[in-house]
Amino acid sequence: MKRFTIVMLIISMTACAAQAPINKVTRSGYPEATYINQSQDAIQGRLLGYCGGRGFTIRQADTNRVVCSKQMSGTGGLLMQAMTNPYARPEFVVAFTLYTTDGQVKVMSRFWFETTNGYGAVTTNPATNTADKNNVQAVLDSFQIAG
Repeated sequence: MKRFTIVMLIISMTACAAQAPINKVTRSGYPEATYINQSQDAIQGRLLGYCGGRGFTIRQADTNRVVCSKQMSGTGGLLMQAMTNPYARPEFVVAFTLYTTDGQVKVMSRFWFETTNGYGAVTTNPATNTADKNNVQAVLDSFQIAG
């Protein structure tokens, strides 16, 4: 009961906090980017380098898709464990879909949270925080080459 009260207190305190505005509005509402004069392989290599260089596990790396995940730590990880169960292993997962059309490489991303309980069952929850969207968008924008 005490744990439940603490979790509810934290949720009520953070629920009232205003989220940061989205820095770049896209059609899908998720981070996306278009690259001119760059190959799809080069962009995929940069995505893999970014994920690998920041401690993410690369779950999938196909021609048109890169999926990376990282176990959550700190307050976010503890809060996710408190909301699910103490045996959960919360992870932040980001998936990038790459395709080429009209000589341009396009990348769309989606991201979510996953928890795996002690029995191996995986629960997926959408990530709706605008700070996460802004961070992923900043990564995609950083791959642009000045014309």
